[in-house]
Amino acid sequence: MQGFLSNGVFLTGSLSPTMPGKNTVQLVLSPVMSGASRPAAITLTAAMLGMHMIPTRAVLTRTVRGYAGTITLPMFGAYRMRVEMQTPAGMQRGIIIIKLPLPRW
Repeated sequence: MQGFLSNGVFLTGSLSPTMPGKNTVQLVLSPVMSGASRPAAITLTAAMLGMHMIPTRAVLTRTVRGYAGTITLPMFGAYRMRVEMQTPAGMQRGIIIIKLPLPRW
């Protein structure tokens, strides 16, 4: 997973296990924000592309290296994930597209 936020901050991360259900999300911001400028949390809202499903939401909390949390994704497919974080400069937003591919048995 990777993308840019509205303030030019680049984020990169991982989603695991990329299966329907509960998934662990880890994100790292670059450049690294520190002190008071580092948000306490990042909010993710995932909506499945092309489906009329209720979006799922997660709040990632600070870790030593970035942010981590879990999000429940109900089925295989592509999701539009809105990323939001409140900083002293205001609310910063971005969009990431993620996919839960069908497994190859």
